[in-house]
Amino acid sequence: MIFQSNSASDTFSLYVDRSAAYETNQGCFGANGGCIAYCHVYSNELYSSYSRKFQVTIYSTSPKEISLDFYQFHCRAADIADTGLAVIDTSAYSNYYPSINIGGSTFRSVQLVIKDTAVGNKISGPYKIFLEKNAGIIAYETYPDLKLWRKQ
Repeated sequence: MIFQSNSASDTFSLYVDRSAAYETNQGCFGANGGCIAYCHVYSNELYSSYSRKFQVTIYSTSPKEISLDFYQFHCRAADIADTGLAVIDTSAYSNYYPSINIGGSTFRSVQLVIKDTAVGNKISGPYKIFLEKNAGIIAYETYPDLKLWRKQ
């Protein structure tokens, strides 16, 4: 994936690691039974804190949990619905747009997930992430410079 701003570009190589579903009550001490599976989509590129630039983890348990990490942006969701992630992270909120213009291009079925920069989230980096249905991250905006990065 390549993201472009007015003056720079940022590249992510994506990898997928997933499990086959399995019963959690087999061979585990104290397991509560049921089925579990996971999928990690991540980049090996690191930013200054030696953490991955990008990682999405989906755990198919009951309840399901989805974790989105993008630089210092972290958000948790309970599921994926037609309007995007069902955000459960109290430091983030989201809006759904059937159609939205981002940097001169129109996108359909877009969820905007926003971290509140007024409540202790003043770390420089992404604070808005635009997710398009069936395409994933299509853009993000960074704080405090308010620079928009679009997927190329």
